[in-house]
Amino acid sequence: MDFPILSKKIRKAQLLVFFDLEATQVRHQAIAFALTAYKKEKDQLVFDDKDSINYFSYIRTDDVIGPIVQEMTGITKDTLKEKRKSIHEVILDISKLLRHYKDRCFISYGSMDIEILNRSIDHNNETEENFLRNITKNYFNFQQYLYQRIVDKNGNAFSIHKFAEKYNIKEDGRKHDPLYDSLVLKDTYLSYIKEKGKTMSFIFENYSHNKAMTSINKALAMKVLQEGKAEKDDLIHLLEEYL
Repeated sequence: MDFPILSKKIRKAQLLVFFDLEATQVRHQAIAFALTAYKKEKDQLVFDDKDSINYFSYIRTDDVIGPIVQEMTGITKDTLKEKRKSIHEVILDISKLLRHYKDRCFISYGSMDIEILNRSIDHNNETEENFLRNITKNYFNFQQYLYQRIVDKNGNAFSIHKFAEKYNIKEDGRKHDPLYDSLVLKDTYLSYIKEKGKTMSFIFENYSHNKAMTSINKALAMKVLQEGKAEKDDLIHLLEEYL
């Protein structure tokens, strides 16, 4: 099976939901929530991305947005006065959109989106608490997964926009617009799977700087000890089992 580890996380889902939040600078209160969702067949990793469920909303907050966030996102206090909903209204909107799909997998790039949601909801409100619990239970951190396989020359994780450059992904929009970032995340996910040759080349690019490859290196060393040699094809086979 191609991408066996990824498959364990994804294959059971009927709907993949790629999402992103923007938040205030200090307290990390949500100010925007967006998602793009796609129906897929069980036991499959890819899907037809021409038929999507898209959602975007600004979110009302009393918190100070902060100059860095304003510069990055273009969201100001005036923006939130003109076009905003409460986090509760947003949760109701999203729940209604996705309610027909029992098996869902929520995918974001990094755990900060879950943390923002955790900081923004009213934990005494059953609807909001259940929404967070459902996402957390069915969540896949794509950044963490990629970081264990592809790193830069310093052994660090790539940003989602750097992956977009590497895979030549083109989307209309601006960075840190949550719907744009959700679409780029979806495209990166599909490119990672569909362009396997390119993905393998990215893994090899800075392989020696990737601390997560210890288990692969041990397996390769064991093969040398047992059989007297190991070749690049052996390494490729081990890496394919790690995808």
